[in-house]
This record gives sequence, structure tokens and C-alpha cells, in this order.
Amino acid sequence: MANKTILVTNYAPSASKPSGQTSGKTGVSYTYSSIVTDPDQDMIYCLFDWGDGTNTGWIGPYASGTSVQQSHTWDNKGSYYVKVRAKDQYELLGDWSDSLLVTITNPQPPNKPSKPSGPQTGRTGETYSYSTSTTDPNGDQILYEFDWGDGTTDQAGWYDSGSSITISHSWKSKGDYNVRVRAEDTDNMWSDWSDPLTVHIGENHPPNTPNTPNGTTQGRVGVMYDYVTSTTDIDGDNLYYWFDWGDGTNTGWIGPYESGGSCQASHTWNSANTYQVKVKAKDTENAESNWSTVLTVKIEENSPPNTPALEGQTSGEIDELLQYTAYATDDDGDKIKYYFDWGDGTGEWTGLVDSGETISKSHRWDSPGTYIVRVKAQDEYGAESDWSNEIVVEIMQSNRPPEKPTRPSGPASGKAGKTYTYSAFTTDPDEDEIFYLFDWGDGTNSGWLGPYNSGETVEASHSWSEKGEYSIKVKAKDINGLESEWSDPLVISMPLSIKISSAQKSTMRITISSKNVHNLGLVKMKICKANQ
Repeated sequence: MANKTILVTNYAPSASKPSGQTSGKTGVSYTYSSIVTDPDQDMIYCLFDWGDGTNTGWIGPYASGTSVQQSHTWDNKGSYYVKVRAKDQYELLGDWSDSLLVTITNPQPPNKPSKPSGPQTGRTGETYSYSTSTTDPNGDQILYEFDWGDGTTDQAGWYDSGSSITISHSWKSKGDYNVRVRAEDTDNMWSDWSDPLTVHIGENHPPNTPNTPNGTTQGRVGVMYDYVTSTTDIDGDNLYYWFDWGDGTNTGWIGPYESGGSCQASHTWNSANTYQVKVKAKDTENAESNWSTVLTVKIEENSPPNTPALEGQTSGEIDELLQYTAYATDDDGDKIKYYFDWGDGTGEWTGLVDSGETISKSHRWDSPGTYIVRVKAQDEYGAESDWSNEIVVEIMQSNRPPEKPTRPSGPASGKAGKTYTYSAFTTDPDEDEIFYLFDWGDGTNSGWLGPYNSGETVEASHSWSEKGEYSIKVKAKDINGLESEWSDPLVISMPLSIKISSAQKSTMRITISSKNVHNLGLVKMKICKANQ
């Protein structure tokens, strides 16, 4: 029996270009991966060369297609080419992979933070905010530490390099304090201290005495009046104000308002008398000012205007502008404004006019119906009269023309001198009765016929004295005289013509002509054979 020799070829494995970070810092471990494959599906060993004279040694075995991961730490800054090589279980080496360039730098501390920014004066017990920022040469995140100059510190972090941060602090004792800040990165490296910001913390002072309230010194019972004051605070604190109205009532503390800003308060007195109005202020530390000087206000009884008299139209159509007038007097001689209620859910105030002056207003309604119009008066102090007499207004639908009539219906051809009848109809959107006018196309018309009910068919007759072609049309008008469009025309021919164009042997060609080819109707003819 003969022996047969079989030769088997072994193919080398390969490794992909390493993947991982391409930049980093000394002393930090970074992980890289490579996929190893073998055409024969042999088990694979691989070796990572770190480019710094060190490698992993042969590691494995791994199945073909495995992603192999390895970590490395570089001790010196520089540029390193990382590459991978594979060999199979039969020690057949593959080529080196493409290299990955990795740049390693030495870690550096954050840069010196900016000088803290914030208030440079303040008071004990108050909280103040301060801001700073810096960057890290390696792009690390940053933690900030504030030294408040009073033996305490606060830390805040972590923040992205370059971010601005704000932190708050309050001091318990008056004095001058140097506020400074430094930064730490994720490598525990600290920056230098920033330049210091000197903050003076002092005692609180009460606000200055407010200005005398500014406002009306004569008014009416039941009318609201506004009063304004302002003051400043030496410490720049926000302020609250307390108005005393001289009638046993006050505003309570209202605010806060900025130092130097105006404060406005309103009050209504319920009885006639003379009142002393004054105001005081306090700051956010509850330190109070003295009372302002008083403002003397004289309040008198107010009489409302008398009931207005109203005149105007009592009927109209939709969207028609109707006119109304009103007048009233005020026993106190006050100016008056009027409120017109149109009865459709709308109303409007006029401007102020003199007592007894007549005022006019117009209004249009957009729906048919019955509306009640009335008016009341209000004096310049807000006292209102009773409602006026009422005017009942009937609003009717606006008249609309009839719709375009139908095209006249009737014979489309005939003989001159013979009478023919035509009909048409239309409707009126208001259900008005309708008149019709037929235009016979010969310079004559029917005159206005009717009236007819909306939708009722009308008939009219006419005879033409001459041969020819005529366009009959019709239009309508309602009993109010509004006319419709003309109808589409009906074209008729007087008379119909027949022409025998040829006659050969037993064949005859007959031509029937009419311009109104759609209305030829039934044509009857009798053909007789002539004697030979």
C-alpha cells in the first residue's frame, strides 16, 4: 500500500493598530487595546511595545479575533510609539502593527487664580459673594479654596478648567480682611495664592430720614390717592417704608427698595377730615430712621354725578354705525367721564369732560337682535352715578341682493314673428320677494315682472321680428331695489337653416347649421323624390 504525503501551510497572525489615549501625563496609567487574528484560527500570543524600551512580554494565548487590553505608565515626558506584534501557537511571528503616537507631559499645578471680585465693604452678619477663576495647563478639573482672612476657609469643586466660580461668606466681627484663593488639580498639585482683596466689615447705620410724602393735599372721601417718598442708607442697604395715614391706619412695612429709590403707596380715606401723613424707613438690619415731616391732607365729601340723560337711534342694520349722546352734571363741579353699555357684552369709557357737557359715541352691532343701550357717569374722583334711561335698539339683518338667476330655459330656435316662452328662477338670502327682468337680446326687455316669492319660477314670452341669433339673459331685484348679477345667456337662433349641398344618384348630403349647436333639439324633415 502506497503512502501519500500531505503538506499543510501555516499562516502568520496579525495585530491591529493599538487604540487608546494619545496624550497623557507622567505617572498615570493608560489602557490600550489591539485585536489579534489568525487565518488558521490558531491560538495567539501578543506583545505590546511601549516605545520607551519596555514591553509586556508575550502574553496569551488568545483566540483569534480577541481584543487584548494592556495598561502602561510612562515615567518621563516625551513622544512614544506604541505597537503590537502577534505569534501563533507554532511560534510563527506576524508583522508589527501600525504604531500609535502617544505624547506624555509632566503634570503641572493650576495657574494662579484671579484676584477675588466682590464687595469691598460690608457689615457683620451679612453674607457677601466673591468670584474667581483660573486654568490648568493639563486641562484638569480644579478645586478652589478661599481664605477669608478671619481664620476660616471654604472649598468648592470640582470645576472645569477656566470656569468662573462664586462662593459666599459672612464675617462675625468688624475689621479689615484679606480674601484670597488658591486652586488644586486632580493630581493634588496646588497653585500659588491669588492676590488678596481687602474687605472692610463695619457696623450698621440706620437709614436717613425719608422725604416728606409727596401727593394730593386736597381730595374726596372714597377716592384713592398715591403718595411717594424716598431716602438713602449710608451702608447701601435695601430699605422698607412705613406710611402712617393719620386716620389710625398704616401700610405696615413695604419693600424692599434700593437705597435712594422711590417708594409709592396708596390710600383711601372714608370720612371728611384733615389728616397728617408721615413716613419712616428701616434697613435690612431693622435699624429705623426718624419720622419724616408731615403732609397735611384735607379730605371732603364727594357727591357722584347726577343720572345721565341718553338719546339716540332705536333701529338699524348689522354693521351700521348708530349715534348716541349723553350728558350729566356734577354738583361738585367735577369733571365727568361716561361709560356706554351697548347691550352686546361690550362697553367703553369716554375721556373726562366738563360737568354738563354733551358727549357723543357711535356703535355698530354685528348680529341681528334687540339690544339695551344705557350709560352711567363717573367723576374724576371715581364716584359713579346711577344708570341712565334705557334705549331699546332693534338691529336687523342687512339687505342682500338676490342670487344670480338660472340661465333662461326655453326654445333655442324658432321662426321670426312667432311668440316663445322662457322661464328662470332665483332665491333671495333674506327671503324678500323678487322682480325679474328679461333682456331679449334685440334691444328690448320685459320690464320688471313681479313680485314673486323667493325660489318661485317666473315665465315671460317674446317674439322676434327679424331673423338672427339672440342672447337671452335675466336678472332679479328684491323689493328693496338690490339687483342680482345677470344670468348666464341662452343663445337662440331665428330661424334654423338647412342646406342641400349635393345630390348624386341616390346619395344626398344635407347640412344643418346653427351657431347654437348645443340647442338644435329635434329636427324633422321630409324629403320627396322628384319625378323623373
